[in-house]
Amino acid sequence: MQRSGGGPFFGKINVNSRHPLILAVRRLKHMKSLPHEKAEMIRRFARNYRDADISYDRDGIEWLGVYVDSLREKATDLENEQRIFALGCFYGVCLEETIGGEWNFVDDNWRFVSGDSYGIDPFECVRSQLRTDRPVSVLAAFDALEKSTSMSDEP
Repeated sequence: MQRSGGGPFFGKINVNSRHPLILAVRRLKHMKSLPHEKAEMIRRFARNYRDADISYDRDGIEWLGVYVDSLREKATDLENEQRIFALGCFYGVCLEETIGGEWNFVDDNWRFVSGDSYGIDPFECVRSQLRTDRPVSVLAAFDALEKSTSMSDEP
């Protein structure tokens, strides 16, 4: 790789290069948009195959809960694990749109943190509802998070 001037730490890097730093930045930019891309995929699926026009709000989370319940009896554990990422992304974007906050990528895992620093793992919420032995719903988790964030807004 060629650098121009400034010693070993400064100078221009050819942005078309395969330099590890350039590749890492490109990967990070893609990763930041990944939850939103997967969430949109779930919205298209709902519209095209379930005749449901869902939004990133409480109603969308209610639809998600019903859909996740429908998967429990029909799909194998492996099939459900393969769906968890996309469904969790949809759930996290719903949280982002209704409660506010942002996605963080920490220790190779996505996590959603509200504007009040309450963290939630949207994938574990979906996974919990999929398991019959852990029937915590995504809607109940949303309601609890919404309540905790609204309480922190009170004087």
